[in-house]
Amino acid sequence: MTLRALSELVSMIGRLVSIARLMVRLVMTVQTLKFVSVGLIGLLYAESMLYMLVDVINVPHIFSIIITAETSMLVNFYINDKWTFGSERTLGGSFLYRFVKYHASRISSLILNVALYLFFTEYLMIHYLISNVIAVFIAFIFNYMTSFLWVWKFQGTLTAKEVRGRT
Repeated sequence: MTLRALSELVSMIGRLVSIARLMVRLVMTVQTLKFVSVGLIGLLYAESMLYMLVDVINVPHIFSIIITAETSMLVNFYINDKWTFGSERTLGGSFLYRFVKYHASRISSLILNVALYLFFTEYLMIHYLISNVIAVFIAFIFNYMTSFLWVWKFQGTLTAKEVRGRT
């Protein structure tokens, strides 16, 4: 291994350590708990809507999952923008700019979600509601990172006392 390759390896390890530290700081925040809560609310909403579209209205499940994912994204954005990141909103720009960034970040998540849903439902023959839950949880990590680091540009950790002081 050359000196340059060793230097690049050390640099890459340093960046990975920095990312790991940031992840630990993010996991320990009030915003993270709120974000997870909104995600769970969104999942309940999505599961209910998916059930109604497929079993009650008889919409084909491929169309139902796309409609459900899109409307769930809209609901999650609104709640996250007002409640989870309410004190951090100005860091991400205007409401419309944050919405566009959020939606753009969710396009790849939507593709991943639908692909996983179809894989679990069509190829593994898993019930469609269970397939949706599994797909949503897998896409959650990407959503978490883009929300904190890009859409709302989260700048650090807040304690519960600091959050109460900001509201």
